Amino acid sequence: NSGKSLLRILNDILDFSKIEAGKLDIENEPFSPGRVVQEICKLFAPLAAENGTKILWNFSPTLPPAVCGDSTRLRQVLSNLVSNSIKFTRAGTITVSASSSDDGKTLMFSVADNGIGIPPEKIPSLFQSFDQLDVSTARKYGGTGLGLAICRRLCELMGGSIHVNPNVQVGSEFLFSITVGVASTADLLKFDAIVPADKINDFDFSPLRFLIAEDNPVNASLLRHHLKRYGIDVLVVTDGQAASTAMADVIFMDVQMPVMDGIEATIRIRARESLGTHQTYIIAVTAESMPEETARCREAGMNDFLLKPFRPTELESALATFCSKHFVPPHSP
Repeated sequence: NSGKSLLRILNDILDFSKIEAGKLDIENEPFSPGRVVQEICKLFAPLAAENGTKILWNFSPTLPPAVCGDSTRLRQVLSNLVSNSIKFTRAGTITVSASSSDDGKTLMFSVADNGIGIPPEKIPSLFQSFDQLDVSTARKYGGTGLGLAICRRLCELMGGSIHVNPNVQVGSEFLFSITVGVASTADLLKFDAIVPADKINDFDFSPLRFLIAEDNPVNASLLRHHLKRYGIDVLVVTDGQAASTAMADVIFMDVQMPVMDGIEATIRIRARESLGTHQTYIIAVTAESMPEETARCREAGMNDFLLKPFRPTELESALATFCSKHFVPPHSP
């Protein structure tokens, strides 16, 4: 818990520094806004339940199934607002709503709760840097005071805005919007086929050979432990040379390894496979999130990415993407 708290503080400071320096880029990739909302709500549901609080979500019928924009930054804004609502709500309800403009180019979101609310005199300064509701010496809620400032800047970078509803009598409601592009027909079909993360246990992984290529025994043990939750047995190797010669259907490939790194191992695997029909699904496991590293992994032939230190939900997402591409969904006609 201390490690996670420290990581949140560092991420807030780094994000704020990038924004202030004008170095934060906004992506424009297809994503499902409804799925993003559902995943955020499910992610925070256990934490909310500890306070006796329920998280609900509500979608407008006009919400597009897919749009083009930056799903990562949308998740960041939603995560921040939902996390704040959980802090200030006990034995209550948090509702996340999503809708869109008639042309589908503006998405509107609401995060409402029936918690302790916000004093009217604090509303004007809420989105300022390092401003916090709880400024006493015996602080109860924690945080850096940067979260809402970052939300404001992210919404602005995505062509939208954020504000607090001043007319709420009980609790609080944050309203924000972002501008998105219209998804193509191909994007719509792709997102219709994506397997939800909570359906992974419906798949039988037993015929497949899974491999972890990781020289750090703690990282390998952690990944192996989480994969076993889905009935997945894995073989572990500790260098890229061993990974390049192993026969596997799915490889979690660490990028930095002794003897041979994950990039070179992937290149050799792809060269070997060019002579046949078998294609190994390779998931890069790396602590480096820079675009240059992502491009390097893609050029080598890797299929997906898992950023260290990973969360269980991120592993679920990687498995769901694999299932979407390699299985016929259970119970389908």
